Amino acid sequence: MTNGLAARAESPICREVNSKQPLAFAITLAGALLAIFSTGCGRSSHDHGHGGHAHAAPHGGVLVELGAHQANLEFVHDASVGALDVYLLDAHAENFVRISAPSLAASVSVAGGATQPLLLRAVANPATGETVGDTSQFRAEAETLKGPGPFEVLLSSVTLPAGTFNGVRVAFPVGSGHDGHAHEGHAH
Repeated sequence: MTNGLAARAESPICREVNSKQPLAFAITLAGALLAIFSTGCGRSSHDHGHGGHAHAAPHGGVLVELGAHQANLEFVHDASVGALDVYLLDAHAENFVRISAPSLAASVSVAGGATQPLLLRAVANPATGETVGDTSQFRAEAETLKGPGPFEVLLSSVTLPAGTFNGVRVAFPVGSGHDGHAHEGHAH
């Protein structure tokens, strides 16, 4: 007669646990899970808005990608007061990018009207510690921005750590002649 411990060690269930098959299965499963969960955003694939991954605008505005996935600008239009805010964001629109510029030069073109200059001034934000000269938000208010549009904004130039981006255009309302991607020149 064998004791209970010896009997358990000889059972078919224990023989399987003692074999190398479960270890091989665990390694295979871990590799498969790693492959599945590491693809996510990809962050090395840059096919945005054309079948690849896309990023959400943090303030619900129009997100414009700059360069080859180098940075983003978010344009937020408040038609009720005639205001336009521009937020400077990183490549994945997850973090704000502060710059020292006191303002950004732009122009606004209203359908059937003339092009007018638009000066976006740096905005201080005590909640985030941003100040004029160290901010990621710029704002302009103008009569031409009141109402839904249509109008087009042309940001002359913005210099970020990722580079200098020239001629960034965005149309309001979205879809009124612009596809939501940057139309800009790029220079370092």
